[in-house]
Amino acid sequence: MLRYIIYYLISLFLLLPFFFINYRLTAFHTFPFDHYYEYVLALSGSLDRSFIDAPGGYRIVYYGTAYIFYKILPLIPLSKLPLEGGGLLEEAKALQALAFTSYLFLHAFFYTTFLLIRINMRRSLVVAIGMASLTLLLSLFAYPHGADPSCLFYLTLCLFFIKKYKIFYALLLFSPFVNEKISMIFVMFFFISLCYKSSRSISMVPFVISCLSFFVYLSIRKIVALPLGIYGFQTDLSQLLPRLAISWPYLATVKGVYMNWLPFSILCSFAILGLRLNVFNRNTFMTHPAICFIPGCLFIIGLLTCTDFNIGRVAMHALPFYSVPIMLILERLDTE
Repeated sequence: MLRYIIYYLISLFLLLPFFFINYRLTAFHTFPFDHYYEYVLALSGSLDRSFIDAPGGYRIVYYGTAYIFYKILPLIPLSKLPLEGGGLLEEAKALQALAFTSYLFLHAFFYTTFLLIRINMRRSLVVAIGMASLTLLLSLFAYPHGADPSCLFYLTLCLFFIKKYKIFYALLLFSPFVNEKISMIFVMFFFISLCYKSSRSISMVPFVISCLSFFVYLSIRKIVALPLGIYGFQTDLSQLLPRLAISWPYLATVKGVYMNWLPFSILCSFAILGLRLNVFNRNTFMTHPAICFIPGCLFIIGLLTCTDFNIGRVAMHALPFYSVPIMLILERLDTE
């Protein structure tokens, strides 16, 4: 137990540059990003609560954690960052807290992947570190500066406990407070698993719990009706096809190839290679062939509910399911 605490602290220190990178990028507004800092400021009373809108407003674990660090972390000043007037000081504190929270969740994703390979799959320390590092690099195709690390971490945590049903089901039911995509992904995964006759007996109950988890999310949205904000079209079924027409042109751009097609293609390549090397097994969730379909399903959801260059980022949320198959692929290739 002590050595795993030491591993945790060492890796936490080694990944610290991600905090400073995210903090600098967001503090200077070098690219467009979701304004979770407004949620933090709304919790602090600096802004009106009406700034908390859907769907980000339901991801309370992410910006709620950031609010705690907003209160306790001293502000680290950055060169040439103006902090006087117009609430810039409070905004910088909120952005710093969010950057620190994203860094912690990114590290949690790394370390949970390490434990998944080391403990669940009983691989060596070197293999576990290598796979955790590889998945960390691939996760950069998502948004490491935003809420995506919390989602990737929580998906990996669910997979870590997938054989301990009581813990797994409890995690699923709590997932709407982390990210709504978690229950959606597991609904897709277990539904596809049910299509395989040999895995129906082990997939039915998790599928029902996953559906219940997504129903909990919908119920929360019904009870706590946050303003729809700029993403109101995502819950308007009449807008799905128009959004599809808007999304297609972005796929044909150079940036679209890098941001959308490349992350999706990487996961698909691992799926195809895994099928060819016969690493998938219908009798276990960690290597079930249903994993191969998750990136495609998420890519389609991204086309229907996102615009411009977020589609590949959405598809990359399938990454936690690929850590074990990728490990098995590399082991097969190493023995050939």
